[in-house]
Amino acid sequence: MRTFIVQMIPDELLGSCNCSQAANNFCRNLIKSKAFNRVITVVPIQVVDDISLECSQMPEIDTVIQCRRFPHRGIGRVLNMVLENLALFRAVFRDEKIWFYNITTCNMLCFLLLWLFRRQVYVLLADFTPPRHWFDPQQLVKFCLCRAKGLLSLSGRIGLKHANCRIIPGIIPEGEVYLPETSKLERRFIFSGTLSAVTGFDMAIEVFSRNPDLPLTITGSSSKEEEYREKLRKYANIDFCGRLGFEDYRKKLSRMAWALNLRNPHLPENEYNFPSKFLEYMTCGKIVLSTMKYPELDGFKYFYADFSADDIADKLRRIMLLSEDEQQEIRRHNHQQMYRFSGRHWCETIEEIDQ
Repeated sequence: MRTFIVQMIPDELLGSCNCSQAANNFCRNLIKSKAFNRVITVVPIQVVDDISLECSQMPEIDTVIQCRRFPHRGIGRVLNMVLENLALFRAVFRDEKIWFYNITTCNMLCFLLLWLFRRQVYVLLADFTPPRHWFDPQQLVKFCLCRAKGLLSLSGRIGLKHANCRIIPGIIPEGEVYLPETSKLERRFIFSGTLSAVTGFDMAIEVFSRNPDLPLTITGSSSKEEEYREKLRKYANIDFCGRLGFEDYRKKLSRMAWALNLRNPHLPENEYNFPSKFLEYMTCGKIVLSTMKYPELDGFKYFYADFSADDIADKLRRIMLLSEDEQQEIRRHNHQQMYRFSGRHWCETIEEIDQ
């Protein structure tokens, strides 16, 4: 029995609950690979309302854990989190192989209890920022990661040494890799994801507001969405869409020729993590400009720019000058590399780790 512990909720509730679409997509794609016999979702701690009924109707989920017995604020929130960990521990204690999707302060108690009882616990590590000092809460996360029986990480730059660790940057379900024809795509760049300094949203605005000849489409979520919409209305080259539903977003993405990964390489949040959005762009046949180099993508073709407005604008213009044949060759080359992220490869790797 191999169990997978996630923090998924229905897609239609992600926006109102301030939860990650990328994490939902990744976990769903991995579940489709049939590597796990049982999937348990623990409703993210920031969700105040009881949505256990809605989560139980998700076809991927076998068990839902959510406790809101106490008022979900202050000490009441902490007590609810402890009760959730105890309920999770009870639900998985007798399972043979237990996989966590990330270790956070919200599931750490359950992990430690399972470790103390010598259960086989493994971690699928999507996000990890190494601790900056001895009193950093990430020290506890690092402690747990080092005691897992195995790690499967999306990044090769996690700053951890583990004897049983494998690296795969992402997963692509069968039938979801596209090779579009360049001539049928809109000659626009797309920036998508959380609209924050970590993802490079501020840099995107700086570059495209100063260069009206460069066309940009923006999709993504932010608490300041309406403020950004009003601010960017004056730029004819910027189409601000805000947060879109998943299907609307995929339709928008499918029409774009080029995509942006403008993460700030100087932030620790980006130094050690691999953005799933990058792989999503590759899956959809986009030509990507990135301000970071990723050893996880050796063999792929993408454009690199320094994290400066001038260099980014210069590289964007170079991309726009590529002929259709040159662009199609890049798309074709990357398309051939996608086998490295197949569901079958994930299943084989998971079995190697927890055999």
